[in-house]
Amino acid sequence: MKYIYILFLLCGISFMAMGVGKICSYIWFFSRAVVVPGKIVRYEQREEVERKTGREKTMYAAVVSYTFKGETRQATTSISSDSPSQGDIGTILQVGINPKDPNDVRVEAVWQVVLFSIAFIIGGCVFFLFAFFFSPYAKEVMALLSPHETPTYFMLTHPKTTQIVTTVVAPLVKHAGILILGMVGLALTGGGAWLWHSRTNFFKQAIRVPGKVVRYSSYEERDEDSRHTKTMFSEVVSYSFNGETREITSNFSSSSYDEANIGQIRQVGINPNNPYEARIYSKGEFVIAVVLMSVGGLLLLLVLKALL
Repeated sequence: MKYIYILFLLCGISFMAMGVGKICSYIWFFSRAVVVPGKIVRYEQREEVERKTGREKTMYAAVVSYTFKGETRQATTSISSDSPSQGDIGTILQVGINPKDPNDVRVEAVWQVVLFSIAFIIGGCVFFLFAFFFSPYAKEVMALLSPHETPTYFMLTHPKTTQIVTTVVAPLVKHAGILILGMVGLALTGGGAWLWHSRTNFFKQAIRVPGKVVRYSSYEERDEDSRHTKTMFSEVVSYSFNGETREITSNFSSSSYDEANIGQIRQVGINPNNPYEARIYSKGEFVIAVVLMSVGGLLLLLVLKALL
């Protein structure tokens, strides 16, 4: 009991490391990967046993079909859930492929990685709070608040709980909030900077060829607040390179079908070292990068203001 705070401290460090490590791993992999569009073709089911109840529950992971170097392959998402929530059949997901090892593939949505990381970071902060509650430092604080009473390890049982909450817990929660806000700000700023650098660096070295919008690719997407689905449309651009005609699907989708865009010219960038890696030039990606860096920078300014 005396050293239980060390266990909570180690758990907090582990959770924080997993949260931050997940984001860093995602950025590191996709900054070097060849990214191609993939489509959800089915869901893979597996049974897991809940630790608390011992009951079995079904977990779902999306199976995505993609084409790389003329070969069609399938990959399974690394994150699973108790419902097929990663998108309906036909939903487009981005597939990252290690150019040095085509068998090293990742299918991860940015929002899933961010939610996973934030959940573990928050969990780490909670463990840090419990580590403080059980630590000798908590005893010293309680002794100062009530020098004539024997302090206990678990502060919530102390008769001066209100005073402890206002003088100890509240500042800790404030600093934990500042820490979380700072990490989110760093993640958004870093993600925006990585997106800007990745797109700028790619199109700086890429061979640009004109492409034409030939049709729309469609898939069904379920609304978050309802059970209804809506059809999303993405432009499919046809282009020619080295005497071969290929097609590429835009990363951006919309719920509106604009037939006026059929036949419109789009700039396509092609990696000279890997002709199968192509991207449609779009100002939208740079706008997203600016927004991410702006929001992240604003959060960091708020953190800086709170610390000063």
